[in-house]
Amino acid sequence: MTKETILLFLQGTPDKKLMKQVRALLLSKGEVAELHHFHIWSLDGEHSVMTVHLVLKTEITLVAIKNLKQQLQQQLAEFNFAHTTIELEFADEACRDKASAT
Repeated sequence: MTKETILLFLQGTPDKKLMKQVRALLLSKGEVAELHHFHIWSLDGEHSVMTVHLVLKTEITLVAIKNLKQQLQQQLAEFNFAHTTIELEFADEACRDKASAT
């Protein structure tokens, strides 16, 4: 196997069912209007990581942000991600990564 083949094998994406489940969980939050830059992948074929930008519907307090983060942490635990990164964006805030948003 070449080095490139090994890297392709190790950097795998999850099945569509998992992507749908996590997407539905994230969008089920009343504070969340939409999401983008949503990615789940595995570097070693065993441990997955997730990143996402969540756009909030309205301005919310710091206490509400803290509560949302705690809820997401608890609910995402069932997926056993090795690492998660969640960026919160306000409705009127431009995404710094907008050019490549997915």
